[in-house]
Amino acid sequence: MTNFEKWLEITDRLPSPDNYVKWSWRFIVGAALQRRVWYGSEDKPIYPNQYIILYGPPGTGKSIVLGDINHILRYWKAKDVRPNKDGRSQAEAVLIDKIHETNSTLADDSMVKARKNVDVPTPPAFPYAPDATTYEALVDSMSKAFRRINYLDFSKNGANGVPPKLAIYGHCSMYFCLDELGSLFKKKADSVINYLLGLHGCPKEYEYKTKTAGEDRVVNGCLSFIAGTTPDFMEEVQDDKLVGSGFAARCLFICATRNRKNVSSIPKLTEDQERLRVEILEHIKHLSQLHGEVKVDKETLDYVQWWWNDIEEHKNLRINKCSKLEGYYARKQLHMWKTVMANHFSESLSMTITTEEVKQAIKDLEDEEPTMHIGLVANPKNPLAKLSNKIYDFIVKYQKPTMVDFMTEFWDDLPQGKKSLEDCLEHLIALDKVKQNVEEDGTITYLVKG
Repeated sequence: MTNFEKWLEITDRLPSPDNYVKWSWRFIVGAALQRRVWYGSEDKPIYPNQYIILYGPPGTGKSIVLGDINHILRYWKAKDVRPNKDGRSQAEAVLIDKIHETNSTLADDSMVKARKNVDVPTPPAFPYAPDATTYEALVDSMSKAFRRINYLDFSKNGANGVPPKLAIYGHCSMYFCLDELGSLFKKKADSVINYLLGLHGCPKEYEYKTKTAGEDRVVNGCLSFIAGTTPDFMEEVQDDKLVGSGFAARCLFICATRNRKNVSSIPKLTEDQERLRVEILEHIKHLSQLHGEVKVDKETLDYVQWWWNDIEEHKNLRINKCSKLEGYYARKQLHMWKTVMANHFSESLSMTITTEEVKQAIKDLEDEEPTMHIGLVANPKNPLAKLSNKIYDFIVKYQKPTMVDFMTEFWDDLPQGKKSLEDCLEHLIALDKVKQNVEEDGTITYLVKG
């Protein structure tokens, strides 16, 4: 059983939609790799951090699956993750211990400063922002997320039988989960967006302004975030910088309209599920010690180049032609590399990615593309936007309603009468949410698809 399958098994008790669950796992892997693993050249590296937004109406299991993400990433503490000293000299072993001790001290100090007079928890292996995150809290948490790691430097000492040199790498990596994306943008929205834009690419240095310290900077910063959001919030920000600044293009909008199943209460993990959870935790712990560049052979590089040429030369064949996704498609190759690293390190500690893994990552993105635009096209100026949602809910509730049923229920809400109703139904059919059904007597009814 793969680690991905183990995750699916332990989250099977949740009502959350399948795509929420799948991308939550990829987020966990990318966040656990932090800024220690990358693909690409030294001056243009791509890191596995992702910005993921789970979009859906209230009650679609966003918070529930986000809670399981935190249960995994917050489990290990900094003191638990001890560097491997196998094969190292006595002097190097002493140095490794000293670095681990310094890391622990720095982590302890940062938690004391963050909590002040409150009981101080044990520092986490994977630093995270507070659940109720403001711009100030985000910046403050990031400044306290610095960690060091030992690694073997093969660049100068690994040739001609000379042992690689023990080196030290420092980075400032952090993740955060938010039940509601809107809570981050209540105040200082421009500053938040600029900060998220600045750290998405994990720059060596990122300078920003603070209220009390003026100019400040993050060195080797890396931010991963996943958040839930609802149609109401996305309607509010359609004309805002959140959608139009390039921020949305750096996000993967994972959209769903309903839970995959009804669950009255979340059951405890079974003994088998608990065993699988322990195995997953051990793998995440191993990921915390990885460092280095991901390697790709010529065959895989040739395939990626062919694929990207095809994408650019046949834009008319995109799965989703919504103009709101122009930014996503322009950065699709970046999303692919982040996704393939998440998939690969979900199961392996090797540093080599294969062609088949690239193909799978492309498929994973394509599976989401048909509905990826939904969170970006909600428009309060369009009177049919909310009406379409109401009609969909009506179909879910009553099953197989006819045009007469719709006209009876929604006549007062239809600005152009029957035409408005037809527009809404065509929209729902185009989104692959609803399908027409012809009964034996020839009556046309409508069903929820899937």
